[in-house]
Amino acid sequence: MFLLGISKSVCFMQLPTVLHPQAVQEGRDVVKRAGGISSIAGAATVGGVVAGVALGPTAAVLAAGGAAYAATRSDGVGEAARQVGAAAVTAGQQAKAYDQEHNVTGKVVRTPVSMLQIFSGSPPVRRAGCGAASQGEEVAPG
Repeated sequence: MFLLGISKSVCFMQLPTVLHPQAVQEGRDVVKRAGGISSIAGAATVGGVVAGVALGPTAAVLAAGGAAYAATRSDGVGEAARQVGAAAVTAGQQAKAYDQEHNVTGKVVRTPVSMLQIFSGSPPVRRAGCGAASQGEEVAPG
């Protein structure tokens, strides 16, 4: 049910709960033509991030929607948006693989914590199996 406010009274209106099969198929065709949902999501992500950094959160939402729509178009604008989206997906996959191999996020999180412990005078941390710590010496975290 959809709640619709009219003045001070409230009106309830029944909306259809099942989409028409033709509408569902048209939606699938649009996604397929756009190169898949990942291209659309990638384009929306890039558009949202760029606009968010440059213009703020409202522009980010609008730009993400516009970029997603652009990716579904069958002209040059759509092709460009799909290419940007596919590039964003590829870059994200490569960044994830690099992080898994080199533990970048773990190091980024651990470094500020280590610095706070060092500057606050917290005692050094023993970590078994890692360099001098495995020989019983105290080392600073990180």
